[in-house]
Amino acid sequence: MRRVATRVREKAKIPFSAPHVFVLATIAGPDVTASFRINGPVTIVGRDEQATIRLDDPEVSAEHCRIEVDAGICRITDLASRNGTTLNDRPVATGTWTRLKHLDEIQVGNTRLVFLAGRFRDRPRR
Repeated sequence: MRRVATRVREKAKIPFSAPHVFVLATIAGPDVTASFRINGPVTIVGRDEQATIRLDDPEVSAEHCRIEVDAGICRITDLASRNGTTLNDRPVATGTWTRLKHLDEIQVGNTRLVFLAGRFRDRPRR
C-alpha cells in the first residue's frame, strides 16, 4: 500500500483587531494622497522617524498624538504637542483620551485626517 502525502491546511492569520479595520486617510495637508492602516494596539502619529504614522508636516510635533485600540474601540490622546490636536474642530486635551468614531476628522499641524472604521464579514466557504 502506497502512502500519499497530504497537505495540512494552515489557518490564515487573523489580522489585528479583526473583524474591525481602522484607517486614517489624509484629506488636507502636505501629502493629501496618503492613507494609513492602524495595525497595532498603540499608534503614534508624528514627524519623528520612529512614529508609527510619520507625517512630513513641519507643524506636526515629533510625537504629536497617540491612537489606542482596545476591543474594537479607538481613542486618541494628544501628547503635549506644540500645536495641539483637534477632533471635529474641538481641541483634544493633553493626556486625556477621546473616543474616535467613523468619519471623525483629526487635525494635526497642517494635516487633516479622516478616521475610517469598518467591519468585515466572514465570506461563506464554497
